[in-house]
Amino acid sequence: MEKPVDGTDGVVALSYLFDRPRNDHPWLDALSELDRSSAIGEPQVTANWRMDHRVDPSREDILLAPGGFPKITNPGGESFRQARRNYFEQFLCRPVGTDSGSSELPAYLTDANLGNRIPAERISPNHDLLHLASLNTLLRRALSGRYDAADLELEIESGMGRSLPTTIDATTVDRIAASVRSAGEESVRRLAGLISDTLGPTEPHWWAAFAYEVEAHIQGEDWTEAAVRLGLGHLKPGDWLLAWRYSPRDAGPLYRPTVLETADNGFHFPSPPGYGYGITMPLAAGRPLIRELVHAPLKGAVCAETCLGRLGRIAQPPVEVNNENESNDWFRSRRELHRRRLNESIDTAPVRDWIRRHRNRA
Repeated sequence: MEKPVDGTDGVVALSYLFDRPRNDHPWLDALSELDRSSAIGEPQVTANWRMDHRVDPSREDILLAPGGFPKITNPGGESFRQARRNYFEQFLCRPVGTDSGSSELPAYLTDANLGNRIPAERISPNHDLLHLASLNTLLRRALSGRYDAADLELEIESGMGRSLPTTIDATTVDRIAASVRSAGEESVRRLAGLISDTLGPTEPHWWAAFAYEVEAHIQGEDWTEAAVRLGLGHLKPGDWLLAWRYSPRDAGPLYRPTVLETADNGFHFPSPPGYGYGITMPLAAGRPLIRELVHAPLKGAVCAETCLGRLGRIAQPPVEVNNENESNDWFRSRRELHRRRLNESIDTAPVRDWIRRHRNRA
């Protein structure tokens, strides 16, 4: 198992998982291997697993219990990485609600995650939430062959005047976006509703921010600045975005996100101890820290009705990270700047201690 190593300041640096010091844990060797991964963003994901205090011990106990985490076929990092991806699909993309026919809730809605539930009285019902999602990603998922997409395909083909190709590439999404935009806002809302219907009860959870912190940057066609402020570094230039604005009451229970809800997103950075929301890590200097949260996806009529009926585009790269060297430099400088801002913005002893414990994390 992984052992403590010498830190850069000459003192012994403990191994951590979920911000708890460890000298023996079944995942430590895999995490140690992934710390050195050359995959863009992977060391940052691993660093977040090490430092994220938001995963309570009770939730970790469930992860370690039989059937609580996908099987890791060998002790190496790649096996753990694949299990982590499978966890997202198997334990987070579960049906929500008593009428879903499933007795297993998504992991973020279970009692083991109650420590991250945001009290309803903390958020005014007048403070609308805003959710952005990549149309490219949604269509690839909905039209992957895993779902009954007949109604969605019919709607798209009718609007485009041609059959859908087998592969939903960027050019195809451009054509779909052009057809629904030219047909007007109701056409965009109808498409959003059909995508939601196609994905059904196993659609992944939604990430949201408060609308007033972002809406000024989704007024035109170029929504790159919104992506920069929300830390959406996984989006690609040319991606089309849909937006929903809705009352917190429509969203149901709201949660502070944990690293378990981020899948493979190395652009995430855990929010510090004592803070009741997530905090985005902006992709460029000079942008504000924006609160973020997660909740079950909107469904039915409310999903189509709360869609803004507009499409925006990522017109410029939210971040230019093209190879391992650029990735290492960019992440190191961006995460260090974010640590300093957190330290200055939330100046408490627990935050200072947490940042100090993990000051060398990717």
